[in-house]
Amino acid sequence: MQLFASTKIKQRQGLAITVQLQQAIKLLHYNNVELASYLEEQAQENPFIELAPAKDEKPTIDSLLPSHADKRDEKVTIDNQFETGDSFSSGNSKASRNFDEDIGFGDTLKSTGPSLYEHACQFAYSNFTNDKELRVALALCEELEPSGWLTVNLQNIKQRISVSDETIERVLSTMQTIEPSGLFARNLRECLILQLEDLDLLEDDILNIIANLDLLAKGNLEGLKRKFNIRDKRMKAILTTIRSLDPKPGTQFYFDDRPITSPDLKIVNKDDNWVVSLYSSNLPTIVVKKEFAQEAIQNSLKTESKDFLKTYLSDAHWLKRAIQQRNETTLKIGMSILKYQLSFFEKGPAYLQPLTLKTISEDVGVHESTVSRVTSNSLVETPFGVLPLKFFFSSKISSKDETKSGASIRHQITNMIKAEDPASPLSDEEIVEKFNEMGIKIARRTVAKYRKMDGIASSFDRRKQAKLQGILQ
Repeated sequence: MQLFASTKIKQRQGLAITVQLQQAIKLLHYNNVELASYLEEQAQENPFIELAPAKDEKPTIDSLLPSHADKRDEKVTIDNQFETGDSFSSGNSKASRNFDEDIGFGDTLKSTGPSLYEHACQFAYSNFTNDKELRVALALCEELEPSGWLTVNLQNIKQRISVSDETIERVLSTMQTIEPSGLFARNLRECLILQLEDLDLLEDDILNIIANLDLLAKGNLEGLKRKFNIRDKRMKAILTTIRSLDPKPGTQFYFDDRPITSPDLKIVNKDDNWVVSLYSSNLPTIVVKKEFAQEAIQNSLKTESKDFLKTYLSDAHWLKRAIQQRNETTLKIGMSILKYQLSFFEKGPAYLQPLTLKTISEDVGVHESTVSRVTSNSLVETPFGVLPLKFFFSSKISSKDETKSGASIRHQITNMIKAEDPASPLSDEEIVEKFNEMGIKIARRTVAKYRKMDGIASSFDRRKQAKLQGILQ
């Protein structure tokens, strides 16, 4: 047994994740908005980095090596366009439409009016002259939810400002007279009652129905009619009146705290030729200040200072190359997606093909994890709206004639439910039978999963909703 210390030499291979490698991985994961913010931080830390606005000349990538996708489909071309923001669409839009080439990025971000907070504060200043009451009113404005409701406990405001309960109730009653009616309500019942009072429609039978919203939500119309002795015709009129009310009046206002998102790629058809371009109107260009760096290094007296400045210069050059590589990788992946999903771009969501990350990674010539990072947080503008790149990846579902994607099946399920008879909505089992008739094998739980992903209620709940809407008697 060896009991003394000794020194041994061992040799082994390993992968060291350097700081630059970690930084490169982050760059792949960022979308354009996040990347622009990151570049601004780097420009503040590194004196040799300067950010310039996107160029207008829209240069192509001459240095981009042809990928497998470049060689297989001559109909698909790639153009690295540093746009000025034309043909922008909101990231929440998924409607099927054509994009107007004259719409500018700045135009889509303009406010249509004052925010909810500004509107409420203006009302408070115009209705209160007493300092204490005005403070209470402004405190209520600060607690407004985007829906227009007040969810805060009024006792908190009482303790903060040191006012009586009567003062708070009096100020709240005044603030509830604001337009649109329903603002500053503390719950759904109060919100509906405020709107009915404003419309002079608050009758006893309507008030009774609103006092029993739990039964109304369950679709127990027969029970409500018997309990309050309401006839069928009058019940239908009450439901029509309640449906005309806005349960969240605050959503009518511009909400200035919502995140601004924009697409990272754009895929358009120009002269019967599909083009993939980089949406870089919100992505500044890196300029390395070489002359300034060389002068600073030459004038530095200490060796430590020179090494420090050389490190900054090296980091600036590396970041510029990394951004270029990130953009080229994103474009290659976008073009490969276009090639495999060409039927979607030409015909619509029902023709989405099965696609995996592995297929794209083999086609582009990068690792599967790289494809995952690029597509995880990026958006692409298409003729059918702005969609996440992850939208184009879905599993296979076998049929007699061809293999369909899960996304295509999901789209078909949604269309089936839209076309159903409200009096007899399709159950999940009936939808499965319809697919079996088309030669597509699909499980009931798969139908239920896709239905829930699109926010579609069950057949029982859809029938109940139809009753509440007055479609059924």
